[in-house]
Amino acid sequence: MFLDEPLRTIIRHEVDQQPVVEGREITLVRKDGTFVTCLNTAAAVRDPSGKVMRYQGALMDITSRARDGTKPAQATGIRATPG
Repeated sequence: MFLDEPLRTIIRHEVDQQPVVEGREITLVRKDGTFVTCLNTAAAVRDPSGKVMRYQGALMDITSRARDGTKPAQATGIRATPG
């Protein structure tokens, strides 16, 4: 569950406007009440007319990195290039 409900609305709006939203850091709450910091990547899946059918994405748990103050390369804007 999103800790910050307004952020959920913002992310959903971004996903509706852009093909993919990558690397957004979010804080979620587990069922047991503990917090988890994640990198969120999300996309809207659309039908041929462009209507959103569903949302799909992935979360990467970065709780320990967030606590240590280190960030993964994607969060700092550095991208690995194939090759």
